[in-house]
Amino acid sequence: MAACTNSTTAGAIEEKDEPNTKFCVYTNDRHGLGGLSIVTTPETASASADMWDEDEPRLPVDKKGHGPAYEIVDIPGRGKGVLATRKIKQYEAFMVDYAAMVVDLRVAETVAREEGVLDMAQTSTAARHPIENVLRSNAFHTALGAEDDSHMALFPDLARINHACMPNAFPRFAPRSLAVSVAAARDIELGEEITINIPLGQLRDARQQALLRWEFVCKCPLCDASDDEIKASDARRKTIDELRVSVAAVAHSHDPETKDSDREQALDTIRDLFPRLVEEGIFTAYSEQYANAGRLYWALGDYGQARFYAQRSLDVLADQGFIAAADERSLHMLLRSFDGY
Repeated sequence: MAACTNSTTAGAIEEKDEPNTKFCVYTNDRHGLGGLSIVTTPETASASADMWDEDEPRLPVDKKGHGPAYEIVDIPGRGKGVLATRKIKQYEAFMVDYAAMVVDLRVAETVAREEGVLDMAQTSTAARHPIENVLRSNAFHTALGAEDDSHMALFPDLARINHACMPNAFPRFAPRSLAVSVAAARDIELGEEITINIPLGQLRDARQQALLRWEFVCKCPLCDASDDEIKASDARRKTIDELRVSVAAVAHSHDPETKDSDREQALDTIRDLFPRLVEEGIFTAYSEQYANAGRLYWALGDYGQARFYAQRSLDVLADQGFIAAADERSLHMLLRSFDGY
């Protein structure tokens, strides 16, 4: 395994319930900020060896001499949380974190690396051991080899960010290097609590049901609003889902019977959709809709507008940090995909 350098150690253990299955413990003290331990099978470790070759994200150098943009503090009634120590501009990447532990949950109870972990939230009713509880409550699914769903990665700082259904920040994972950066979804003010949510856009009841796996009842401003405000939000989100489906059906249609009037109507729908996305904070859909507009204009033969909206789609992805740059090559590739309309 590529991780097994001179500064990396590995050991073998057997899972109690599956005595014929062996698991390796890999530790690389040069990965990220404080080192990384992985507990997985030798086969999965071998399949994921190239993850060490991915560039790890770095925060941009702050030429104004600003210190860290956040601090981890105790928040009454919410345990640990993360507060902004200065104003953070929209789409600014203000946190980079690295997995400290990745565990195949079949053997989570065998992990011995407890220091700095057991003081995190423990809310899972399915866990059999405190460390497994911490992982299920704070970790994120991650891909190692082909066994994506059986591994969890613990990011120490990211795990301190509390949930909100209309968050002001979002994570951007680099799964091959087991790193993550966190960026602001909107301007975040000094002293404001930083929040994230994966995924965005569900209705209140669906959100609350999904959070029950952590025995967590969300009290964010969106969930704790008045009944009328919740109903209005749910109605907007339901309409958003319906509009996104209707636009996609036309924008990605290969049916030769699709009429130009249908495409014009889909463009009108996108114009109606954007204010709703902004009001509900579903910023991850902006690029999608700009790309859909580009496809529709391309099919209508308005190549100038198609190029304009394709560029806007890429610009949003670059601003949000999901692609490195909205350059001419990326634009060319996106426009080529419109040819397969």
